[in-house]
Amino acid sequence: MKIAVLDDNKIFLSYIKMQLNKIGFKDIHLFEDEDNFFKWIYENKDVDLIFIDYHLKKLNGFEILQKIKKDFPYTYKIMITSDEDNLLREKALILGYDYFINKQIDLINLQALLNTVKKLISFIKKELKEKEELKQMLQFKQKQEKIIKQKQNKIMQNELEMYFDKNFLFETYFAPKDLLTGDTIFTKKLNEHSYFISVIDAMGKGLEASLTSFNALAFLKHSLKKAIEYKDFNFNKLVKDFVEYTKTTLLNNEILCASLIYIEKETVLYACFGNPPLLTSSKIVKTNNHPIQTSTQKIQIDSFKIEDKLLIASDGLFEAFYQNTLYFKRLKELFPKILFLKELTEDLKKSKIHDDVSIVYITKEKHDYQLIKEFEFKLDIKGIDTFLEQLLNTDIPRVEKIHFILHELLTNTYEHNILKIKNKEKLKKEKLSINFKVNTSLKAKVKIFKNDKCIKIIYEDTTKGFEIQKIKDAYYNKYHGRGIKIIKHLADGLFFNENGTLIKIFIKV
Repeated sequence: MKIAVLDDNKIFLSYIKMQLNKIGFKDIHLFEDEDNFFKWIYENKDVDLIFIDYHLKKLNGFEILQKIKKDFPYTYKIMITSDEDNLLREKALILGYDYFINKQIDLINLQALLNTVKKLISFIKKELKEKEELKQMLQFKQKQEKIIKQKQNKIMQNELEMYFDKNFLFETYFAPKDLLTGDTIFTKKLNEHSYFISVIDAMGKGLEASLTSFNALAFLKHSLKKAIEYKDFNFNKLVKDFVEYTKTTLLNNEILCASLIYIEKETVLYACFGNPPLLTSSKIVKTNNHPIQTSTQKIQIDSFKIEDKLLIASDGLFEAFYQNTLYFKRLKELFPKILFLKELTEDLKKSKIHDDVSIVYITKEKHDYQLIKEFEFKLDIKGIDTFLEQLLNTDIPRVEKIHFILHELLTNTYEHNILKIKNKEKLKKEKLSINFKVNTSLKAKVKIFKNDKCIKIIYEDTTKGFEIQKIKDAYYNKYHGRGIKIIKHLADGLFFNENGTLIKIFIKV
């Protein structure tokens, strides 16, 4: 046990050292003045026990304690005093001393005290060691969780998340119940008129389900990549290969649910293996295959004409509980009324969710919107400020919310696409320089449309656009620097074109 004694009396220092030696303590450090004491103690933070005299030359024992107690919370501190004032002793305990002794040291009592202190310090050291080990375990776990999330996001990479083209609006929702999720979503645009979508749900929990689901998804991604590369995509062959491959990775007691969807112009081809039914504007399309098992042989592929809406989901959505019944009952009533996926997911939060939830929602955009305002302006401070001021002076419904959204969008466009400011957190950490050369030829257009249900905003500019993958990473990274979380929170629907140069924002009226 390492012991330090601070007292301005040399005779007492020799005396207490002798007494401590008698009862078996050898690692003893003596100090007559405060400066040497402070210097030594901060160089030896593993000191176990400190004796501090109350009456010193420069400071008193209370002042010494106030300076060190924050930095030495687990060091046992004993005040030495010849003063018999009980108020002084009471104050010593209140301020943070663990004990006090009289300068007329009784050897038996000192030994009894230090035996107790020794056991206490041993216990504290054990607790601190366990605490440090736990801290290291948590840090390792957090690091692994971060890597797992990055790996999951890299494998999924949904191309059709927050995406629009001339045919459809695409939205996805992924809410894993645990870090190691058995659900995966994969969406990909194959060409101008065709799309591939999969929602996979591995039965079970934890690592086993996650490995199965992401392994199956990785196979799909690779198969599609090669099919596009060799220009020989065939949905029937893809489904058959997927089942044959998945069977080889399953254990005897495992099953895998999956919805594999191929949209070609107006036709939907589907092979659903045990997943919930597909919902369209007018009907419920039941699953047409049993879940995939090691014994699966028969595969059924069917088709239907696409309608205004199509919802593909894992069973976490259907099996949530709402008012003591399955959410599916509420979903059937709600689905015909919803315009955007946000309405459904916000309503879903009112229910009790027991499983991962994955949703892909596809809608045909309505063309009954009337243009009510159009703006064109330079992408510089003056141009942006003038536009936002003009916007506020219009009678457009929900104009305050529209103003807020466009202010956020323009601020981020100006910072990232014009001033070339990188991620703000990265900028802060790396102290990067900022290029303030502004391209004064860049312009933006804002068109605002309205129908009886929605305000639609179309934003377009002549910059290089937003980096789509960074936009999608906004939901997985704390610092993304694009304002997408805020805009998504304020709007009912938010969609980008393929290269991020055109944005559609919808607000319900």
